[in-house]
Amino acid sequence: MSGKRGVISEGENGIPILFATGNSLAEAWENSLLELYEHGSLAPTQYDKKGDPESRDATMTMVIEDPSSEPLIHRAFPGKLVDLNIYRLEVMEGIKDTWVRDLTNPRDDKWEYTYHERLFDYSVPLSLIQQGIAELPPVVKEEMNKKGIQSLLDKPWARVIQKPIRKWGFVGDDWKVVETKTEPTVVINQIQACVEKLIEVPYGRRIQAVTWKPWEDLTAYDPACLQSLWFRILKGKLSTNIRFRSRDAYKAALMNDFAFVHLHEEVARQVSEGRGELIVPGRIEDHSDSYHIYGSYFKEFENNFLPLINSRSFEKRTWTRAQAEGIFEEDTPTMLKEYAAKTEELRLEREKE
Repeated sequence: MSGKRGVISEGENGIPILFATGNSLAEAWENSLLELYEHGSLAPTQYDKKGDPESRDATMTMVIEDPSSEPLIHRAFPGKLVDLNIYRLEVMEGIKDTWVRDLTNPRDDKWEYTYHERLFDYSVPLSLIQQGIAELPPVVKEEMNKKGIQSLLDKPWARVIQKPIRKWGFVGDDWKVVETKTEPTVVINQIQACVEKLIEVPYGRRIQAVTWKPWEDLTAYDPACLQSLWFRILKGKLSTNIRFRSRDAYKAALMNDFAFVHLHEEVARQVSEGRGELIVPGRIEDHSDSYHIYGSYFKEFENNFLPLINSRSFEKRTWTRAQAEGIFEEDTPTMLKEYAAKTEELRLEREKE
């Protein structure tokens, strides 16, 4: 064990529990993969094909001590550099929210969710209880407020929409929409709510955003991996805890946290503005119940990640934001045009249905 990574529980009674830390995201991610490679357990997965080796798996706690520090990006990330920036836009701005599948259409096999949609536009059928509270006279609400009871529907970060619900059936030999109804639905901007609560009570312990929808995700074929973001401010520094139920350590974790570092910084910025004082982005604690390297690409990991670590200095195997900015500026507009075209294609597809 080194001071930057090690074993919390070796796993004699279950899944091993490991930890890794780093000042920057690049350092923390690198240490987490090395620790997983050395001390993770072999485990099967639901996605294994015949002949695939077992994955390397563990419960991982990764701490990024100073998320805004450099280097932010690791060159061993198995993807294009611009992919990181596009993913940031997915999480922060929702450029793929319209790609989520229509749950009423049994033939629609597109994505089950996006993190932006779950964090910034979390939707749930309207509760008659909440509707009843919202319709109470102002004098009654005032008395409730004194006891800490508030109306969800009176908040600026919650709104009610009429969500279209489509019924499908066969018309001749074609599968088509035969009826459309609407369902009153509450849409909640959880990040805006967290910012508001951090401005009001920065040291509060109930400030979190969740993604899980048990009425959808317990039967989903690909449910959300991210489960929650938890925020708290002490000594003028914003701490963020991130929890994943499942995490592809090699191919997804750096991309995830590249976006969440930017979200962490944006929350700190908005709270600073709202409170009229400087709130600094503090540490991020990143917890994965299952942190794994799939056996199907274990050779890729051993032939790419490990040789890079062993052959280059830390500075030569990482990038700073400034070093990546030129590629982002050059390649991102082209990819955004492709995404806009795909979004329009999906819109026209659904109009035909």
